[in-house]
Amino acid sequence: MIKQKTLILLCVITLLVMNTLPVTAMTCDLNNEKTATVKITITDPETGRVWEPELSTDDIKIQRTPRSYSSNGLSEETVIVSVDIGDYIRDTLPNTRADIEQSMTDGMTIKTGMTYTVSGQNVRITAVSGATIPTGIYYATNRTQYYRHPGTGAGGKWTPTNNSWKYSVDSGYGLYMLAAPPLAILDCTIRIIDMSAYRNVSVTCSL
Repeated sequence: MIKQKTLILLCVITLLVMNTLPVTAMTCDLNNEKTATVKITITDPETGRVWEPELSTDDIKIQRTPRSYSSNGLSEETVIVSVDIGDYIRDTLPNTRADIEQSMTDGMTIKTGMTYTVSGQNVRITAVSGATIPTGIYYATNRTQYYRHPGTGAGGKWTPTNNSWKYSVDSGYGLYMLAAPPLAILDCTIRIIDMSAYRNVSVTCSL
């Protein structure tokens, strides 16, 4: 009987503690500067093999505009991740011309990101941008730019034809959640000059 009473008491205490946790326990303090995170996925469309390489800090740049504040206290910032994927593409290719031309310039930079405003714990996406910048034997085709804001359910999709782009959007304000942050995703196909092999690449920027 004593054990049952003890168990009931523990359950009551647990429920009281859970009910007193603040709603913002799963959110982020957006009053601090936010550093974006980046993920890259490389796929061989012929075999279906997928690579998710660990990126070297030398191959990633996070470009962030100085945060500006309006008269009503809202802040605006642009965050763009830039990834040099040339070496990662070459590592997935068979021992063909890619090995022969390692001494050549074989860079390919992919950029994607977003502009957003902050009000308290709420975020509003106002622009989405991206770029594919070839500097050697690689070039990009079949570009598709996405964005998602789980806090509002808003999203968008575009198929840019130029090497750089920016789209104005309005996601509306929605709660920022660490478990489901706003995303900018750039999918594209990376091809190699005079080679039949190619790879599908996806780069994700999350706030």
